[in-house]
Amino acid sequence: MARNAETDDATIVSPETSGDATIVSQGSGDATVVAGMPPGLLDEDATVVGHTLETVDLAELKPEVTLNLALHNPYALANARSENYLLCELSGAFKGQRLVRPPVHLSVVLDKSGSMEGKPLEYVKEACRQLIDKLGPVDTLSIVTFAESVDVVLAQSPVTKKEALKTQLDLIRPRGTTNLYGGMVAGANQLATVKAPTHLARVILLTDGEANEGVTEYSEIIAKARQIRRDGFSISGVGVGIEYNEELMRGIAKNTIGNYYYVDAASEIPRVFETELATLFEVVAKNVRLSVDLPKGARLEKFYGREVTTEDGASTVELPDIIAGDPQNLLLKLAFDSHPAARFRILQTALSFEYLGQTTRTSMSAEAVVQFTSNRQRILDSINAKVDSVMRVKDVVAEISRAKQLLSEDAGTATVIIDRAKTVLMQAGREGDATLIANAADLLASGEVEKADKTLGATSWDLEE
Repeated sequence: MARNAETDDATIVSPETSGDATIVSQGSGDATVVAGMPPGLLDEDATVVGHTLETVDLAELKPEVTLNLALHNPYALANARSENYLLCELSGAFKGQRLVRPPVHLSVVLDKSGSMEGKPLEYVKEACRQLIDKLGPVDTLSIVTFAESVDVVLAQSPVTKKEALKTQLDLIRPRGTTNLYGGMVAGANQLATVKAPTHLARVILLTDGEANEGVTEYSEIIAKARQIRRDGFSISGVGVGIEYNEELMRGIAKNTIGNYYYVDAASEIPRVFETELATLFEVVAKNVRLSVDLPKGARLEKFYGREVTTEDGASTVELPDIIAGDPQNLLLKLAFDSHPAARFRILQTALSFEYLGQTTRTSMSAEAVVQFTSNRQRILDSINAKVDSVMRVKDVVAEISRAKQLLSEDAGTATVIIDRAKTVLMQAGREGDATLIANAADLLASGEVEKADKTLGATSWDLEE
C-alpha cells in the first residue's frame, strides 16, 4: 500500500474513487446438492424431482453473494479527530431456477425434564414428526433427550423409513432435572459421526428450564459451545416459557453462529422448527468470514453484535450463513486521527465463504474512501439516510437492555423506554420488531414481568443479528 509522505497514515486515492462500494460474486463450478425440494417449501407450481444427492452446475442455480459498503458520511472534517460509521450489507440470492437444496445433518436435542410433561412435550414430538416429513434419505437426523441423564433416542441416520423414525418419539417420557450440557455435547457428537464437508450441520437445542445437572457453569458451557463451533457445527437454541436461562441460550447460539428463539406458548414449537429448517434450505453460502484492515490513523472502535479477533493487524469476524432473501446488516464504528484535506482509503474488507455444496472458498474484497474536507456544510449535507437508520436501530439494543434491567424495580420508566424504542423501530421500517416491543409493554402492564423480559430479549436478538 502506498503511503502519504506527509502523514504516513493512509493511502491518498484519486478523486474518481467512490466513497461506497458494491461487489457481486456469482457461484461457478460443481456443487453437491439434493436434487429436489420437500413439498411445502416451493411455490405451488414447482415440480419436485425427488431426494437424490447429485452434483449440479452452479451456473444453473446462479447463487449470488453481494457485499455493499456504505459510509454514514463520505466526508469528514480535515485536520481534526473524527468518527464515522460503516454499514456492510451482505445478501444472497439464487438467480437461476431453484429446484434443489443443500443436504442437512440435524441433531435435535430435547429437554425432557419433568416441567416438559403434558402439552409442551407433545408439541415437541409433533414438531419432530413434521421435521421428519420434510427431510429425505440424503439427510441425516438424530434425536437426543436430556433430563438428569442423556439418552440417544435416535442415532444419527438417514431419513428413510419415516414412520419407523416417528415411533421412536413415543419412547420419550418426561422426568427429572436438566442436564443441558450433556445433551448439547451428545447432539454434537452425533453430528460428528456423519460429518460431510458439503452438508449443513446443526444442533437444535430446546429447553424450558435452567441447567441444573452435570456441568452448570455458564463459562464452561460456552467454552464447550465454542469448541463445537470449531468442529464445524452450529447450535440454534429454543427457549420455552419463562424459566429457562436466556443469557445461556443466547450465548450458546451467539458463540456457535446459530439462531435463538423464544417460545411463549408450546404450540409455537412446530413453527419454530419449520422456520429453522426452511432457513437451512435457503443457504446460499456458509462458513462466512469478514476481515477488516485499516491503515495507520484509522481504528475500529466497535463491531456491533460480533466478537472480533485480531491477527496481523486485521480484525476478523465469523458470520452466519448467507440466506437467500435475508440480508445481514453489519455496523462498524470507526475513528480517525487528524488527516489533511484529501481523499483517503480508510478501510479494506475481505469476505470469504463457501458456496452451497462446495468446500473451496470464494473471496471478494471492497474498500471505503473518505474525503477529508474543511467544508463543514458539505459534511452536514452528506449523511447517508440508510446508514443513519441502521445506527438508530442498533441504539435500540442498548435501550432494550436498559429497559430489561428496570422491569421489576421501575416499570414506569421501562415502559417509557419501550415506547420510545417502538417509535424508532416503526420509523426504521421494522414493523415486526416494533410489534414485539409493543407486546412486551402490554405484558408489563398486565404484571407479566417474566414474559415481558423474555420478549424484549428475543427482540434484542433480532436487532443484533
